Amino acid sequence: GFSPEELIDFFALTGDSVDNIRGVKGIGEKTAAELVREFHSLENLYQHLDRVRENLREKLQAHRADAFLSRELVELCREVPLKFQLEDFRVKEPDREKLVRLFRELEFNKLLSEYSAASAEVKRGDYKLVLDQAALDELVRELANAGEFAFDLESTSLNPLQAEPVGFSFATSVGRAFYLPFGHKLMLGEQQLLRQQVFAKLKPILESEQAHKIGQNLKYDYMVLQSAGIELKGIKFDTMLASYLLNPRRKTHNLHDLALEHFGHKMLTFEDVTGKGKNQKLFSEVDLQSACQYSAEDADLAFRLYKKLAPLLEKSGLEKIYYEMELPLAFVLGRMELAGVKVDASKLRALSSELAEKEAALQKEIFELAKGEFNLDSPRQLAEVLFSRLNLPPSKKTKTGYSTSFEVLQELAAKHPLPAKIIAYRTLSKLRNTYTDALIQLIEPRTGRLHTSYNQAVTATGRLSSSNPNLQNIPTRTPEGKKIREAFIAEQGFKLLAADYSQIELRVLAHFSEEPALLEAFARGEDIHARTAIEVFGVKPDEVTPELRRRAKVINFGILYGMSDFGLAQELGIDQKEAKKYIDAYFQRYPRVSEFLDRILAEARKSLRISTLMGRHCHFPDINSQNQMVRKAAEREAVNAPMQGSAADIIKAAML
Repeated sequence: GFSPEELIDFFALTGDSVDNIRGVKGIGEKTAAELVREFHSLENLYQHLDRVRENLREKLQAHRADAFLSRELVELCREVPLKFQLEDFRVKEPDREKLVRLFRELEFNKLLSEYSAASAEVKRGDYKLVLDQAALDELVRELANAGEFAFDLESTSLNPLQAEPVGFSFATSVGRAFYLPFGHKLMLGEQQLLRQQVFAKLKPILESEQAHKIGQNLKYDYMVLQSAGIELKGIKFDTMLASYLLNPRRKTHNLHDLALEHFGHKMLTFEDVTGKGKNQKLFSEVDLQSACQYSAEDADLAFRLYKKLAPLLEKSGLEKIYYEMELPLAFVLGRMELAGVKVDASKLRALSSELAEKEAALQKEIFELAKGEFNLDSPRQLAEVLFSRLNLPPSKKTKTGYSTSFEVLQELAAKHPLPAKIIAYRTLSKLRNTYTDALIQLIEPRTGRLHTSYNQAVTATGRLSSSNPNLQNIPTRTPEGKKIREAFIAEQGFKLLAADYSQIELRVLAHFSEEPALLEAFARGEDIHARTAIEVFGVKPDEVTPELRRRAKVINFGILYGMSDFGLAQELGIDQKEAKKYIDAYFQRYPRVSEFLDRILAEARKSLRISTLMGRHCHFPDINSQNQMVRKAAEREAVNAPMQGSAADIIKAAML
C-alpha cells in the first residue's frame, strides 16, 4: 500500500477513464502501485528513471507530459478561500433544547424521551404508601380538605369489564402523591389494607360531587369502579380529553407522551415495574415500593397536566365545549360500553357455517376455471393464474408484481368469469373472518354481549369512532351483510330503536352558507337530492329519474368532501369535462355555497384551522404545503371539516 497523499501520483500514472484523464499509456494499476511504493512521488520517479527497467522507462519518457498533466487534473485545488477553521469541525454536543422543541413539534416521542434532559420542572416528589387504617383516615381527611385531587386506579386488565382493582393513587398537590394498595400479592414483610376497608372509607368521597376529581382517561376508572359498586362523581378534569381538544391531530394523548411534551419528563413505564415478555408480572405481583413510585407518579403527572392544560383551554376558547360537552359525554359513553349490545351468537355461528359452505363451493368453481388449484389468498399466485395461465391483460403493477386489486378484477370481469368469482369469494371471506367469526370471539362471556369501545379522542373533526369491534362498520348492502345486522337483538320484551338526523351535514352546509335555495328546500321538507337534480340538470320535478337523483346525491356529498371534477368523474363513470360542467352548474345554482367554501379555505390558510358550530377547532398544518398532493388533501379536509365537525357536535349534544 501507499499513503493517501500518494494516491494522486498513482492516478497520474494509471489515468481515470471516468474523468477522461489519460495517464501513462501502457501502465496499469499493479505497475503504478509498485512505482509509487518505491519512489513515492512523480518527481522522484522521473529523477531516477535509470533505476526503472528499460521497456517501462521508455513508456514513462514517451508520456512524461501526459503524466504531469494527469496529476494536475487529478489534484484538488487547494487555493479555495475557506471561511471556517479546522476547529469548526470538532464534534460538538447537540443543542438539546432545540432538538427537544423539534421532537415535540414532530411528535418523535422516542427521540424526545432520549434527548429530554432530566426536567427541573418535574421531580418525583413526596410519594407515600398508605398501608394501615390510621394512614387511610389521614388520607381521606387530606382528600376532603384539598377540594380537588388527581387519582388513578391500578387494576389487573386494560379491559374495564374484566379488570379487578388492586390499588388507588392520589395526588393532592404538585409533587405530593399517595399509593393505596389493597389487591397485591404481598411479599415477605409487606402489608396492605383489605379491599372492603378501603372501599368503605373511599366510597363517600369518590361519590361526592363536592370532591373534584382529576385524572387521565377517567372513563376507564369510571367503568371499573361502576362494576365494583362505586358511582364516580364530581369529575372535574380529564387530561386526555383536554389534550385531544387542544390538538386533535396529535397521534396519542397518553400520559407518558403528554408528560414528555409538556414537561420533558420521562415517566416510569409499566414494563419498568412489571418486566417484559414471558417473565412479565401482573401489576398485583409488583412489590409495593415499586408500585407506589409508578402509580403515584401517574396521579402526580395528571395533577400537573391539569394545572397546565386548564389555562390553555381557556386561552384557546375551548372551555365551553370541554366542560359542557366532551367531559360529561365520556361517562355517557362509559355507561353505553358497560351496557353493551346483545347479539345472537347462535345466529352468527349459523351464518358463519353458511358463508364457509358458499366459500367452499366458490373455491371449487374457481379452481375449475383456473384449470388447477392455487392459494386464493396469495395475490402473487392469483396474478400468475390470471396473467400467465389465462393470458388476461394486466393493468397495474406493484412492487411484488401485477395488481389483483378489486378495481383490476372488476375490469377483468368483462373478459373472463374467473375475476368475478374471485371478487365474490373475497367478499364472503371478509364477511366471515372480519364479522361473523370475529364478533363471536368478542362476546363477553359474563354478559353475552358485545362491549365495544367508543373512542372520543381519535378523529380530527370530533366524530366518535368505535373499536373492538367497530360497530359503525357493520355491512348492510349485501344479503349476507343484512343477516349479520339481524344478529344484533334486543332483550326479550324490548325493541331496538334507531334514531338519526336526516342529511345532517347538508343541513349544516345550508346553515353556514345561508344559501336560500338550500334553506328553502329543507324548510319545505323537500328531497334535497331531487332538488339538486332539478337545479343542476335543468329538469322538471316529474323528470327526476332515480339515476339523476343518484347523480345529484353524489354531487351533493362530493361538494361536502371537496371532490374535484376528476373525483366526480371517477365516481359517476363519466368524462372529466362533463363532471366539471356538473360542478360549475352546482355552484352557479348555489352561489352562496361556493362563497362559503372559499371563505373556509381562506380562513384555514390564514390560521391553519377552522371552527365548528360549537367552537371546536379543526387543525390543518399542511394547508400551505409546497407539496401539491399534500396541500390538496388538506384543502379537501378543510372544506369538509365545518360540516363534519358540527354534525359531530350536534350528535354529541343530543347524547347528553
